[in-house]
Amino acid sequence: MNSKSAKCILCSQDKTKFIGIIKPESWAVGDAEVYDCESCELRFVMVSEAPNYDFIYNQTDTYASMLDFTRKLRRYDDPSWALIGLGHPYYAVLDFLKGKKDLKILDVGCGYGALTYIMAVLGHKVLGTEVSRQAAYMAKGLFGDFFMQGDIKEFKKQLPDERMDLVVAVEVIEHLANPMEFVKDCISVLKEGGNLILTTPNKDYKEIFLGRIEQHKDEIWKMEKPPIHLAIFGEKSMEYIAKENNLKLDIFRDFPGMAQITGSPNLVAIFTKT
Repeated sequence: MNSKSAKCILCSQDKTKFIGIIKPESWAVGDAEVYDCESCELRFVMVSEAPNYDFIYNQTDTYASMLDFTRKLRRYDDPSWALIGLGHPYYAVLDFLKGKKDLKILDVGCGYGALTYIMAVLGHKVLGTEVSRQAAYMAKGLFGDFFMQGDIKEFKKQLPDERMDLVVAVEVIEHLANPMEFVKDCISVLKEGGNLILTTPNKDYKEIFLGRIEQHKDEIWKMEKPPIHLAIFGEKSMEYIAKENNLKLDIFRDFPGMAQITGSPNLVAIFTKT
């Protein structure tokens, strides 16, 4: 019987079960131990140090293709439709913004700034933050001076009195070694009644590899390997976040048909600060 255990990186409970070992990305050192938390149902890995995203942005085809796509966005009269083609997490944010005007929005982990730019085009007051110095520099060059380099803590340090109507973190939380601290920081910069939108690969989506489910049914980590992705969230994990932070929660497992159209079976959680 395997006795390995680890404290959950979301709820800090030690009621965790060792699932197995996976190989990390080819450029990373050491195997990664995978655990399931019985309290919040998070699946996670432990890492010894935070990943360097300036390095990671130069290592993966995903970020290279995103930069190429982002460079083309300004060609479109309505760039939002081009962005939706990348996956339904973006559709979820733009759907939430329908009928809303002049919101103060913080886009955390904005990457090269595509979503930040589109929300600004839609008439909102938007600031994008990105930990990668390289990506933040590129975003400024592509779209203008409404980006800053740093994480949510850097935003709080530089603008301690700023309060937002909406904080957006698209495909960010699965990268973090302390996701609950991140959520608390996001909530702290929201106005009362403001919203936090988190999107992330969906642990509960049974066909995460779509037509290849049988081939991959026994895999324990159906997403990008550590140290890029560190956790897999499902609905129960989002409910735990809401309960611990006194938030109202709306969950969208999938917009009808979007996962099949885009190949992006992501979880969308919309929290309201009460």
